[in-house]
Amino acid sequence: MKLITNGRLITRDAEGRGYYEHGAVAYEGARIAEVGEEAALRAKYPDAEIVDAKGGAAGRSRKE
Repeated sequence: MKLITNGRLITRDAEGRGYYEHGAVAYEGARIAEVGEEAALRAKYPDAEIVDAKGGAAGRSRKE
């Protein structure tokens, strides 16, 4: 499991929250497991390898 942290997260989730100022993405291979607030995902996935977004923005480039 890898966790992208330290970035702003933009989602296309019409049913949920579309922007996280301190967002994170948990993923395994090419599959996104979960998106949300960085603190919550760090607590949920304490053994995940951290990928630092260095304050940049992250978002999906296309909808699958």
